[in-house]
Amino acid sequence: MHQFLILGGDSRQVCLNRLLSQSGSSTCFYYDRPSSPFSLREAMEDSHIILCPVPFTKDGKTIFSENSLPGLEIQTFTACLKNTHILFGGNIPSAVRERCDLLSIPCHDFMKLEDVAWKNAVATAEGAVAEAISLSPVNLYRSRCLVTGYGRCAAILADRLKGMGARVTVAGRNASRLVPAHCLGYDTCLLKELGAVIGESDFIFNTIPSLVLDAALANQVQENAAVIDIASAPGGVDFQALERRNIRARLCPGLPGRCSPLSSALILYEAVMEYIRDSQTQ
Repeated sequence: MHQFLILGGDSRQVCLNRLLSQSGSSTCFYYDRPSSPFSLREAMEDSHIILCPVPFTKDGKTIFSENSLPGLEIQTFTACLKNTHILFGGNIPSAVRERCDLLSIPCHDFMKLEDVAWKNAVATAEGAVAEAISLSPVNLYRSRCLVTGYGRCAAILADRLKGMGARVTVAGRNASRLVPAHCLGYDTCLLKELGAVIGESDFIFNTIPSLVLDAALANQVQENAAVIDIASAPGGVDFQALERRNIRARLCPGLPGRCSPLSSALILYEAVMEYIRDSQTQ
């Protein structure tokens, strides 16, 4: 039987630990602040499959933990890796991947697994809708929604908004990337054309991790609009410019962990179990 080590993270890790325990797996779970000192080296020495969080890190120095746990320095973690380990995590840093390659350690980035990334996008999109509803004074039904970008999260988000009766405009840098959105019935525009449509939008959802809604565009946002930024760091919204105008706006990282931790943990659990099944048949 595999010994799992589950490190840090958010509520997804709590649910993942529960799912593994219910399946009969043995786990070592480091999520809450311990009553006695925690040794990462000892925990890794006794474990086979290591489950790091999504994202693996936020500061580039420590493994992400919403409880700011001590003893999760990435440098220490990489030094303790050995060739009997199997590593899972989300957006795993290059230094960790390179160490795994050097030691021939199987290294699986959840966000590079196509099925996981798409299922995770569903959780993100639904969380974005929930955030928008809680933030705005108007209904999504018959509202005008602007979605910037058209990757996985944006595509699913646009679909959910349309299903709730909203009129959706998708904006992107490249006209050819917007063709699928147009064929699905969305209005489309280029990012350089945002000035012509942003003032009509009741809801603005950004999914692009670079500055899109700058100070100039912020001045054109209507006063009752709600702005939701679900992009990866550093995001794409000038929140200070919106705050000066008292525009409702919210940066929403980690939506799967906050809005649907059990469903999101189940996605990760199924990916891990599939790997174990496949490895046993080889």
